[in-house]
Amino acid sequence: NGMSEFIIRDTTDSFARENAIMIKNASASLLTIINDILDFSKIEAGKMDLVTLPFQMSSIIIDVSTMINVRLKGKKVKLVLEVDENIPYTMLGDEIRIKQVMVNLLNNAVKFTEEGTITLRLTYEKLGDGKSVKLYGSVEDTGIGIKPKDLVKLFSSFEQVDTKRNRSVEGTGLGLAISRKLCESMGGSITVDSVYGKGSTFSWTMVNEVEDWRPMGKVDHAENAGQDKLFKYTFTTENVKVLVVDDNKVNLKVAEGMLTPYKVQVYTAESAMEALNILNKELFDIVFMDHMMPVMDGVEALYKLREIPEQRNSVVIALTANAISGVREQYLEYGFQGFLPKPLEAKALDACLQKFIDSSKLVVLEKPFTTQMDDVDKDILRQVYTDGRKKIRLLGELAESKDLKNYTIEVHALKSVAALIGQNELSSMAKAHEMAGKNGDYEYIIKNLDKLLAKYSAVLAFISDRFVDELLQHQNDSQLEEASRQELEETIGKMNEALGDYDLDGFGSLLKKMSKFKVTDEQRRLLEQMKTAGDDFDYDALEELIGQWK
Repeated sequence: NGMSEFIIRDTTDSFARENAIMIKNASASLLTIINDILDFSKIEAGKMDLVTLPFQMSSIIIDVSTMINVRLKGKKVKLVLEVDENIPYTMLGDEIRIKQVMVNLLNNAVKFTEEGTITLRLTYEKLGDGKSVKLYGSVEDTGIGIKPKDLVKLFSSFEQVDTKRNRSVEGTGLGLAISRKLCESMGGSITVDSVYGKGSTFSWTMVNEVEDWRPMGKVDHAENAGQDKLFKYTFTTENVKVLVVDDNKVNLKVAEGMLTPYKVQVYTAESAMEALNILNKELFDIVFMDHMMPVMDGVEALYKLREIPEQRNSVVIALTANAISGVREQYLEYGFQGFLPKPLEAKALDACLQKFIDSSKLVVLEKPFTTQMDDVDKDILRQVYTDGRKKIRLLGELAESKDLKNYTIEVHALKSVAALIGQNELSSMAKAHEMAGKNGDYEYIIKNLDKLLAKYSAVLAFISDRFVDELLQHQNDSQLEEASRQELEETIGKMNEALGDYDLDGFGSLLKKMSKFKVTDEQRRLLEQMKTAGDDFDYDALEELIGQWK
């Protein structure tokens, strides 16, 4: 996998790169299969050791629901949480294995559900020893269901049921077998109830000792997802510096993207130690500090930060996935000025900025905006997004190959494009890289390349998130051609044949033809996803998308 990455990065041969990407995708799938087999082998040999440590179920639920909501993007399926808020705050158990069971069952529901809901339920029962609880969980879906004759072999090793109907679904058939063994090792079990054609319910139990009996509180992340789509920004604050500290690069990009509309100067650190090195040299208006980080967590980092004389009164906000009742007081006791739940929501972030940034630095807008790009033509935004995904890769390749001439040309273009859509910080960064390219300052480019690409990625993610519906409607109905159901089916069939022959050029031509037809919003979305997957040479995703269309 690593060697194929070198080919993808370094080769100028498009055919070699395409083959290397195919190798990389295949090796990733193979790695998943090997991991499943190793897990199952350990269980069968009695060598699967459970690590018993304190954990919060609220954190698991938020992590799992966030992961599943990402997989549901583009599907007409909603994840619903029905969780007993009186589940004890802290329990003892193997958090990773508990999460593995939940993810296995939820992933199955995602694979086999195209419309409707997937409901995660959790409740508990206090056991007679006064120290433990029995957790009751279930995943109910409105998917294709399971035939009665297949139920008996559902938890068998290397078995996938209804294979004729589910040929596009990858996997070893070990997920349910592993989940059953894990539940049994944690004092519980798994059962299934299903009606073929209507849906399935997988129920499980496990026993955990309790460390803190306080109720964990309400967890409603999945229900609230997406409610801030029409959030209005009422101010900007250009002369403000914030530092975001998180060991997860994705979380850093999300935070950077959400701060982009405010025009703040965003700095990032991937560890507490890196953050402390920065804070020894610079002051920030706000530091957003993740709580759970390896080596040194956010609380310990806060204590060390307060030992720096200049940072004794700095505003530090905790970032936490444990968004439960009573947590605010706990973080205030630690010495944080406040906390924000992860994943970040626009409304809470906005309130935090207004509360802790000096009012003299806030520029109140006469005309609030939904995004910075409200007045930008949607065709332009769509083109910026489409081109940007390729340009990020190209900039990396040009910098690695020390092609300063073409690198300078590309960052010059990026400077103009970013300014056109109101992304002034990205434009300024591109301008600095352009000047470095003209001066032959390769050291500056390499040193600051990651920051430039991270900002570019954050802007593209922002465009994709905020304008997904508008971007899909990039052509007026009057410009589109009527097509019969038979013509659509014939074209999609030819696309499937081209895919089977690994003919991406032919596939692309047929996709371009399809984009000119009048189709439903959902079909338009699938076509856009096919284009994205095709640009990334992601044959597995293309096969799945063709299956969804059918």
